[in-house]
Amino acid sequence: IDDGSSEDYSAILDEYGARVIKTENRGIFRARLLGIEEAAGDYIAFVDSDDTVSFNYHLPMLLSAEERGLDVCFNDWAFHTERTRYVCMADSSISNDFEYTGEDILPKFAKNEGREHSYFVLWNKLFKASVLKKCLEELQPLADTEEKYNYSEDTLICFFAFKLSQAIANVHTGYYFYRIHQNQTINVISEDRLRSHVKYM
Repeated sequence: IDDGSSEDYSAILDEYGARVIKTENRGIFRARLLGIEEAAGDYIAFVDSDDTVSFNYHLPMLLSAEERGLDVCFNDWAFHTERTRYVCMADSSISNDFEYTGEDILPKFAKNEGREHSYFVLWNKLFKASVLKKCLEELQPLADTEEKYNYSEDTLICFFAFKLSQAIANVHTGYYFYRIHQNQTINVISEDRLRSHVKYM
């Protein structure tokens, strides 16, 4: 989904045979919902435009999801700054193995009150497409009520995905490198940005 970009990436995308849908700039939340709606595969993964992943990051997640019947599969991640990369071992999804089913899934999502990054972001996961498509029934009305979500769209999508999932688990086969830099939307650089973050949280 090209969400109103001023650049033309069609030549690059053509090399991969990617289907491109160009829209006016409506924000990442609506772009992601449209991507979910239009996706034709069995699984969906998200990678932010300023991040990178280790080689074959998603393949072991796919194999594990198929073998274990998972609706959501997590993998490990690391912070990437201009000077270093470092792994947040305080996050239990990185330091431990887990598998949750049925009614145990949503309480785990809420248990640590936002202190474990892994549960609230989209980019370290592989989702079964059918689960995310069911989430659209809950998410689309939310998108229609707000002009543009700035901060919490990952958490919204993950919440409904976990609510509808029957099995989630993790693997430790690579890293998603989450790049930390000045231009991120999560940075608090003004009073307006802070108020926006608080509102959406």
